[in-house]
Amino acid sequence: MRFYLDSAKADEIAAAARLPWVAGVTTNPEILRQAGVDDFLPVLEAGAATGRRDWKLWVQLAGDSFQTIIDRVTEFEQQLSARTGGLLAGPTLVFKLPPTPEALLAASTLIRQGKEVCITGIANAVQALGVCALPTVVEYGDGGLETEGPPASRNPGSPGFIAFYVGRVSDTGRDGEGEVVKIGKLFSAYDIRTRVLAASIRSPEVLHDLVGRMAGKGAGVVDVTLPMEFLAGVLDDPVTADALARFV
Repeated sequence: MRFYLDSAKADEIAAAARLPWVAGVTTNPEILRQAGVDDFLPVLEAGAATGRRDWKLWVQLAGDSFQTIIDRVTEFEQQLSARTGGLLAGPTLVFKLPPTPEALLAASTLIRQGKEVCITGIANAVQALGVCALPTVVEYGDGGLETEGPPASRNPGSPGFIAFYVGRVSDTGRDGEGEVVKIGKLFSAYDIRTRVLAASIRSPEVLHDLVGRMAGKGAGVVDVTLPMEFLAGVLDDPVTADALARFV
């Protein structure tokens, strides 16, 4: 299990960088809005300034069009390189994309280029399995997509992560924590390399429940992202501290 900071505030990012069990910073448009920033660049700057080359910085991109996504990826990589001296000299960027046709096409292309991708907004185990075996798309052909290999299913490209919003799913009356456990168990059973990012965790009680139910059920592929008020106390809490000791 890895722990990420759910924030776009520069002071919280700097504070989290001093916590050795924190693996990076996750963001989405709502987190940016709450921090009073209009774009991911302030987060990129704060993350680069920490000097944590082991960190991951997560940026959510809209699924408007294939080319727009590719252009934004190039822009953020150039911005990171300008601040660190190169893509290997600072944190790693993780590009969060929705499961739309254009975004999944971009995801396949980015995965083939060796970039880290997270498919976000996954709401159940079927969706999770569906986005973890993308065919390797080469380019647009004449009226369609061209893929490598006959058939394309022989060379799937797996995203590094999927993001599951526990709180949002629970708001619909479903068992958000249980779905994460189910997905983790399936990924482990089928030896799927994709990791599950459990997001939208709104209370320590939800985190306790999730950790308790994960034990021995695919917990090794599940990470969590938390706001600073929960994250800073992880090692002071016996439930989450035990999970960290067993699964980190």
